[in-house]
Amino acid sequence: MCLMLVVAQPVHAQFFSDRVRLDTERERDDMLLRLVAAPAHEHVYMSPDGETLASVESSGIDRSRLRLSELGDGGSVHLLDLSNLSVNWLEWAGDDWILLSVSMPWEAAPGASRRAAAYAEMLSHLGMIMVVNRKQPGGAYMLFDGMLGSVGGISYILPDEPDHVLMPVPGRNATNFGRVNLRTGESESIARGNETTVNWITSGQEPVVRIDHSRYGRHFRVFTRAPGRRGWARATNIRYRDIYGARPDFEWVGAGDNASEIIVRARPDGQEFFGIHRYSLSDGSFLGSVAVRDDFDIAYGLTDPVSGRYIGYAYIDDVVRFVFTDEAQQADYERLRSHFDPSLSVEPVSFSEERWLARVSGSQEPGLYVTFDIETGEVREERRLNPTLSRSATSPVRTITYTARDGVEIEAYLTEPPGGLHPTTPILIYPHGGPELRDWRRFDPVAQFLSMLGYAVIQPNFRGSAGYGREFAERGYREWGEAMQTDLHDALANLAEQGMGDPDRTCIIGYSYGGYAALMGALQDPERFQCAVAGAAPTDLRQLMREMRDVGGDVYAYWTEQLGDYRDDREAINAVSPVNLAENLRIPLFMFHGGEDPIVPVSHSENLADEFDDAGVSYELLVVDDMGHDWGSANNQRLIMLDIARFLDGALPLESSGTQGAASGQ
Repeated sequence: MCLMLVVAQPVHAQFFSDRVRLDTERERDDMLLRLVAAPAHEHVYMSPDGETLASVESSGIDRSRLRLSELGDGGSVHLLDLSNLSVNWLEWAGDDWILLSVSMPWEAAPGASRRAAAYAEMLSHLGMIMVVNRKQPGGAYMLFDGMLGSVGGISYILPDEPDHVLMPVPGRNATNFGRVNLRTGESESIARGNETTVNWITSGQEPVVRIDHSRYGRHFRVFTRAPGRRGWARATNIRYRDIYGARPDFEWVGAGDNASEIIVRARPDGQEFFGIHRYSLSDGSFLGSVAVRDDFDIAYGLTDPVSGRYIGYAYIDDVVRFVFTDEAQQADYERLRSHFDPSLSVEPVSFSEERWLARVSGSQEPGLYVTFDIETGEVREERRLNPTLSRSATSPVRTITYTARDGVEIEAYLTEPPGGLHPTTPILIYPHGGPELRDWRRFDPVAQFLSMLGYAVIQPNFRGSAGYGREFAERGYREWGEAMQTDLHDALANLAEQGMGDPDRTCIIGYSYGGYAALMGALQDPERFQCAVAGAAPTDLRQLMREMRDVGGDVYAYWTEQLGDYRDDREAINAVSPVNLAENLRIPLFMFHGGEDPIVPVSHSENLADEFDDAGVSYELLVVDDMGHDWGSANNQRLIMLDIARFLDGALPLESSGTQGAASGQ
């Protein structure tokens, strides 16, 4: 890892040569290590017959292995060393075969450009396909001669041919669709793609959806065709904002009742909430609704991995909840849920006739996998993602609602420090990214770490957040730096009214859009906050619009709705761009950015830093060279969060000094 620090003069904070200070902060570091520990198990799935559990477990730094465990008492365990390979995805291809998409370190993968690699890797589509037979795990081999390419997973499992699947087949100039013999590695082409194709989806055994990435790798194009036809029609584009956390606006969730239609998650024109709908492959029209709620968007659909049929959906209120089309399955799900606290999400992952595999998680639980015996009702823990972290070491989270100044109801999540909330507790407001994403009661290591330091952390789902329907999302359009920002301020006012925290000792912290909100809090209303922390923040919204204009199509149209027209709304966009407000900085500010960020280029932070230099104001900028548009590795996250803790020690100490100037470090 390579870190570059820029500290403007005059320096108001400690230099980073003493950045970790393990000699005096060992307990803090140990706590953080446990919070951000890489998952002990990833890609946990059960075979369709319910007999074997596959997972990728960590076996040391940068090492992992495939673990196959026979379920039931005294089951045998097989381990397959994956050396330094990174696993992008794992899928069962019937009862005996497992496919893994694996990647090598880029220096070991000649011919893959770093730009293309960064884009494809974050979509979990770039890699080689490894084939493993559960009865002979030592005989694993690379499918397609180890060819590296953007390849999706299994499209269709052939029930009458247990050694064959239908799936994308990488070639030198195109990703085609074919029938693959998993025992021999031979493939038979069924349909041709092109050099940008990344995945195929079938209706039965016929490909009816093709997904390509755009020429410059900035978004997906989704094409459909009716069975028997040769030509493809573009159905939609998937905006690149959807890569991080959000669900695509148009998403296949199952085969239709006949070959000329499919089932999709979408929000047709005129509808308020995302739902599950029938979609015509013949003319691209919506044929009718399968499931639509009147309170929340449907987050995603559930698909039977063997039949390819739609079987239910998930939605999010405080937790993730599921609704199945089959009444017996719904009853089984409710029986499973009854074993756990209502504040936890219980997410079914794999199904068989005898048992389910589910993931259980919540604000104080990073995640554990359990099996549920349908006949006996027994629940058994199988894998724990973070065995070093106990519930007692985390802070409770409560749901609160408040009314914004114009009457809009806002939901937020408040993480309390170990000593509870008091009128003197300093407050960190932590808006999410997106902005069309949302928070819920899930495990957030950043909020947990900051609360354990002694801060109250509030995470509002401000207007413009996803999940609450079209009207609520669109309330955020063209409100960057305006109503979306005052929603955050109103959260602090609500806490103050209830005597929960000190409204005069607050800091705003965020990442991506949340980083933008943090900058606007510091630059637009510096009297309200004592400090700000901004990660991977867009700072020049016209630059952002230029980048979106280069992508074009639906992507540019979406961002025009979000921010305004690049030309006609130039003055309004400039007015809410941090790069134009640099001279307003009056409080301590810590910025950090990935040097290889493909979503918000690091130039956004660097250009703002130049403006700060010209204005003669102080700030800190940390550039992490090997980081993209996320926190990167667990070690990167640990180091950055220790930097944030060090910054807060000086800018917003837990004990009030009695004056805002002392608290702010000015």
